[in-house]
Amino acid sequence: MFVVSSWTVEDLPKYERVSGVSGNLSSVGSDTLANLMTLWTEAFE
Repeated sequence: MFVVSSWTVEDLPKYERVSGVSGNLSSVGSDTLANLMTLWTEAFE
């Protein structure tokens, strides 16, 4: 099976930080991803 995409990363809008966004991020799966989830959490703060 082949999937062809007609867009690239450059087509995405530039990321802009906004205020007022809050919530919880939950992860379900292997405990081996715990370190990665910690790094992501710290990067988003």
